[in-house]
Amino acid sequence: MGLFSRLHAWWEGYDDGSSPDDGDVDAGGGERSDVAPGELKTWTRRRLRAAQRLCGAGRSYPGGAQALSAQLDRLDLSDGHVVGSVGAGLGEIATTLAARANIRLTCVDPDTLLMRAARELVEEAGLSGRIAFSDAAYDGEALGPQTCDAIVAREALLEAKNKPDALRALHAGLKPGGSLLLFDFMDKSGSGATLDVSVWSAFERTSPHLVGVDEYSATLAEFGYEVGAVEDIGGDYCRTILQTLHQFAGGLEEKPVADDLRPWLMWEVEYWARRAQLLEGGEVGYFALQAKLPEG
Repeated sequence: MGLFSRLHAWWEGYDDGSSPDDGDVDAGGGERSDVAPGELKTWTRRRLRAAQRLCGAGRSYPGGAQALSAQLDRLDLSDGHVVGSVGAGLGEIATTLAARANIRLTCVDPDTLLMRAARELVEEAGLSGRIAFSDAAYDGEALGPQTCDAIVAREALLEAKNKPDALRALHAGLKPGGSLLLFDFMDKSGSGATLDVSVWSAFERTSPHLVGVDEYSATLAEFGYEVGAVEDIGGDYCRTILQTLHQFAGGLEEKPVADDLRPWLMWEVEYWARRAQLLEGGEVGYFALQAKLPEG
C-alpha cells in the first residue's frame, strides 16, 4: 500500500486508533477543546503532540537539526562561544550544537508554548545550565547587544516586511567577527511567486514576504558582512519531508493514533506536504545563507 493510500486508510479509521500517544512533551497547561487544527497561528498542546508524533519526539519539524547538520558544521564553534538560536522551535538546533562544543546558547521564539516545551526537553537532556530561553520577538534585543559569536535564524524572517530592519535587529546581537546563518524560504522567480505563496500562506495562516537571495546578500554586504556559502537546500528539505511522511504512514498499524489527535495529525501532514509542493513548483527555494562579520 502506497503512502497516500495508507494515510487515507488511517484517516477513514481502518486502524484501531484509540490508544493515546505517549512519550512526547506537551508543555502542560489548559487548552480549549473546540480549537480546530490551523485555527490559531500559535502552537497548541495538540499540535505539539501531533508534530512530535509525525516528526519524532523532541522535533517540531521533519528531520530536526540533523537535516541541517551540513550547514551547521560551517559555524566552526569552539568551547566558550555564545550562540543565539532564533526561531528555535523545540530547541533542536540548540541541543545539537550544545552536544558539539562546550558553548552557551539562547533560544528565541515568540511562541510561549514552544519555549516552555523546549525548556522541558533541555532539562531532560541535562543542558539547562547552558541553554537559556526567551519568548521575545525575533530580534537581537532578546540576545543582548553584541553578545553572540554566532546566530542561527531558522525561518525567523519569513514574515518580516522590511528585511533590512529584520536583519539589522539580528545583526545587533553579533560580536565583531561573528557568524550569521539563515535558513529560510526565498524567491527564485523574481516576482515574489505571488500565486504559490498566497495558496500556501492561506493554509498556514502566515503572511510571508519573500525576497531573493541577491537582496539578502546585498543587505548583508551593506552591514559589512562577507557573504559566504549560499545554498538552495530545497531538494533536501522536500526529501526529508517525504521520508518523514513515509515513516509515519508505515508505522500506523504498530502505533495507532488517538481519536482526539487524528484531525491534528492530518492537518500536520498536509502542512508539510504543502511545503514540499511549494518548493517543487520551482518559484520558491529554501536556502541556507552564511555570512560573517570582520574582526574588530
